[in-house]
Amino acid sequence: MASLAFLLVYAMVNLGHLRIAGQIGAKRWILICSVVLNLALFALLFIQTILNHETLTWISVIALLIISFLVELAWRKKNKRNLHWLGKK
Repeated sequence: MASLAFLLVYAMVNLGHLRIAGQIGAKRWILICSVVLNLALFALLFIQTILNHETLTWISVIALLIISFLVELAWRKKNKRNLHWLGKK
């Protein structure tokens, strides 16, 4: 499960870098490749856990993803932070 989590974390860090690529002088194509590869590897590893009948692992990953987004949404609403990923400004 840790490998799945790390792949998602790396993808999100690179996605964050992509958002500020112009400010830091990063090459966008490298960041895009990194995000795509991390998400592809995540998908492959996730499928492997399902096919290997590692039920607790993939259920835990899905539950933690849902919980993390719900906590983030609640935190941002409570603190009146922007919710650009929901289309609100």
